[in-house]
Parts: sequence; structure tokens; C-alpha cells
Amino acid sequence: MAEIIDQALTFRLIKERIARTSNPRHLLMLRRLLQHAEGEANGDLEAVMSTLSPNPRYHTYGSRPEMSPVGRDAVRRFYLETVFGAGLHFFQFDVDRIVVDDHTIVTEGDSSTLLWGRDAKQTGYPIDDEEAFYLMRLRMILVWPFDDDCLILGEDSYSAVTRQDFMEKVEESRLPAKYREYVERRRASVSQFH
Repeated sequence: MAEIIDQALTFRLIKERIARTSNPRHLLMLRRLLQHAEGEANGDLEAVMSTLSPNPRYHTYGSRPEMSPVGRDAVRRFYLETVFGAGLHFFQFDVDRIVVDDHTIVTEGDSSTLLWGRDAKQTGYPIDDEEAFYLMRLRMILVWPFDDDCLILGEDSYSAVTRQDFMEKVEESRLPAKYREYVERRRASVSQFH
């Protein structure tokens, strides 16, 4: 049975674009974006932070203010607490369009993210069981501005619900082993405090 998410899809179109890009600046920007995306998917904070400018600014339009950190310390905290801390790095972003100019990359595609019910509820998503698992599907556009040194200035994220079943409950048996291990570590840490 195929995995419920395939993180390799996140990198597929970026790698294809790298293979056919000859402009040196665009090539460096695309390689930085790939490093950033792989760092996110692997939960590697230092890899992600190494791709960012000295004062990154994230904007997640239509979301809570804590989803839009500003500055290196706030962005680092955002990844530790919100992305890696709540398992949001278990995603696939099936990019179907990528646009590159001298200062910006735009990626567009279908995003699928695994969520543990506890995290989904805390984040405000409409779930009915804190111990269940969910697959959240959204259409997304990410705008990635770059500075003169080809470091990422931040992320401007736009997402939309494009299907009625955007939040699907999934059986634990369908979860990738890596995600199940992550949840077991989280459960163990939660039980230590109860």
C-alpha cells in the first residue's frame, strides 16, 4: 500500500527545475529552496535556518498571528514549537507550478499534512477526536522572496480549502512509520507530565 503522504513530491518539481536552469542566480535560489524544503521535511532546524536571511519575515495570510513570525528568534521558535513541535513537518506539497525571477520563487500546488488530533485541536482545526489522526488537504501558493545574497527573506503563504473532505480522519495503521514514531515520542513526553 502506498504511503498516505509522499514527501518526495515536495522536492520533485524543484529538482526538475534545477536540472533545466542555467541562470546562476536562479540556480542558487532554487538550491536554497530545496535545502529549506528538505530541512523542513526532515525536522532539521539548522538546515532550515541556514537558508534564511538575517531578519526573516513569515506571513501566513488568513491564519493566527503566531503563524507569522518575524525575526530569526521568532522564526526559530516557530519551527521548534509550531512546525516540528506539532508535527507539521509531516507533509507533502505536490507542486504543480514554479515561477522564478531574480528576487522571488513562487510555488503552487496541493498540500497534504498529517495532524494528530491533539495538535489539530490546539491549532483550531475542526476535529472530533483528540486521539485520532487527520490528513489536512489544502491548495497553497508560497511566495519566497530572496535577498541579494540569495538567502530567503521569508515565506508568504496563501491557502484555500478546495474540497469538502479537506480534513480526513485516517487510521493509525495508514500512517508512515516515521510519523508513528514521532507520535509515540510525543505521547511518552505527555504522559511524563500526567
